[in-house]
Amino acid sequence: MARGHGRILTSIWDDADFLAMDEREQRLYLFLISQPNLNHAGLLDLTLRRWSRKARGLTSAELEKLLQALEAARFIVMDDETEELLIRSFVRNDGVWKQPKVMGAMVSGALEISSWRLRSALLAEVARIPLQELSDEPGARGASIRQQVTEHIATLRKAFGNPPTDPNGRGSATPSETPSATPSEPLPEGGPKGSTRGRAATHVHAAPAPA
Repeated sequence: MARGHGRILTSIWDDADFLAMDEREQRLYLFLISQPNLNHAGLLDLTLRRWSRKARGLTSAELEKLLQALEAARFIVMDDETEELLIRSFVRNDGVWKQPKVMGAMVSGALEISSWRLRSALLAEVARIPLQELSDEPGARGASIRQQVTEHIATLRKAFGNPPTDPNGRGSATPSETPSATPSEPLPEGGPKGSTRGRAATHVHAAPAPA
């Protein structure tokens, strides 16, 4: 089921990483987190042709450059070969990790990822979840929130296995640290659909150098 809205936290306007981007890059980021087919894992189809029709005068080539800027700023990770895009810190900063049921939906959404590079990025984000902040008090069904979330993370890691260090032979598969914030909200389920990607480039984007 497609989302009906995408919430944007007001704290985004105090985030140094977001404010360091220019107006077009900021607008594109807000556009991405408000897409109806964004799933709980932060996954989107990379559909330049479709997206370029959402603003008068915007071309696929220009959109590709803006996306590359977002990737260089560590807000997203892309893979042109699998035509996928991941909003990097969506799971952590969206609050998905605080809700066991939503984390279960996140795992389901993550299993739709084809790109080893995006899988590596998501595993890195999941590893940064502050589990110690979750309650370890047993719930009505026995398991605590922390235990349930930990089990979902274990399920994801088992499903992904060990992504290759260099799956495409074109640079590191594990992107560097993400920006401080990626504000949005928990979303209803609904994975990516068939791609209408307009290729302005045909390469797997190399990861930016670690900070």
